[in-house]
Amino acid sequence: MARCAIYNTEDTMEQLRLFLRLYHQPLRAMSDLLDHGSLAAALIGGLAVALASAIPMMFASWRGVGLGAAVLILLPVAMLIVIRWDRLGGAGVVFRRDYVPAAVCVLMAWAACYLPLAAARLLRVFVPDPVAIVVFAYFLFLSAAALRTVMGTGFLHAGIALAAGLFAAMAVRLFPGPGMYLFSPFYLFFAYRLFATDIELTLQGLGSRQRLKRQLEAAAINPRDGDAQFQLGLIYQQRRNYAAAIPHFEKAVAIDPSEAGPHFELGRIAREQQRLNDARAHFEKAAAIDNKHSSSEVLREFGATSLALSRPEEALGALEVFCQRRPFDPEGQYWYGMTLRRLNREQEARQAFQAAVEAVDTAPGHRRRQVSGWKSLAEKELRMTGGG
Repeated sequence: MARCAIYNTEDTMEQLRLFLRLYHQPLRAMSDLLDHGSLAAALIGGLAVALASAIPMMFASWRGVGLGAAVLILLPVAMLIVIRWDRLGGAGVVFRRDYVPAAVCVLMAWAACYLPLAAARLLRVFVPDPVAIVVFAYFLFLSAAALRTVMGTGFLHAGIALAAGLFAAMAVRLFPGPGMYLFSPFYLFFAYRLFATDIELTLQGLGSRQRLKRQLEAAAINPRDGDAQFQLGLIYQQRRNYAAAIPHFEKAVAIDPSEAGPHFELGRIAREQQRLNDARAHFEKAAAIDNKHSSSEVLREFGATSLALSRPEEALGALEVFCQRRPFDPEGQYWYGMTLRRLNREQEARQAFQAAVEAVDTAPGHRRRQVSGWKSLAEKELRMTGGG
């Protein structure tokens, strides 16, 4: 009994620390919630604040959103939009993997934002509308950070998706109709019986992530296990927590300098952070180790980075080889065309841009949605020279 009490106390304190971190380190808090958060603690905290604040559970407007609306309408709608927009794969698979982790983050964020309003109500302190709007805006920011961390999207996509989710939640309130009956215990019970397997798999999503993370951390204790360091780096990179990812990739390099993967990922991070010289150096090292790494994408990234650094001759060599190996990669053809244009080889550049367009048009449906942006960019370049 004593050991159980100690465990529960320590676990409660850990959840409280995660909760308080939302106020001063929100981005780090979202990453930590994925590793140590608890659905039970998030639900209890959210319900306690909801009861104390007297905000209707399904309430949604420009001044605030209820707990139920946040996790049952706003979050699922936003996730569906991100899945479609970022082309993350099948909605069912992504939901089973990401919904509960995202819900834990959103529940904690909701409780953290509305706790001051709940305290004000209990103390009978009047809260003006501008304050409520600021609180709501901070909740949307934290929710965007949650989607960014869990699904690897950007703040812009997350923000627009949440705006759509908010409209959906408001529509349910303003035009309830028969849709509100779906939230009755009767319908919820039969929905659970119908989708019991999917719901159980979804509930396991957070636990699976946390178990994998713990196993990798245990393996990383071995000073010679570079792969564990690399996999931990990939986890943090997917969350866009680059400050945590970089040290793991650097440790992987130190353990095994002959692996191209850590150099390649360090280059990708550096390029996204606009540290182009660092990115070029990492891509160059990765290509020297294995120029076919990641289906030769190391050459494409090296070429695009070299072009951004005004080294078109250097970029040309890498991109020529890449396009020979993967002629139907529209991104590679686009960068190849841009490099040729920089070298005043206009006719060849137009051919490369046309190849990028054709690569998208002939791609399978799921692939076409992923690479359609490169077709738009290539068509723009063709129009600029009268070749489109």
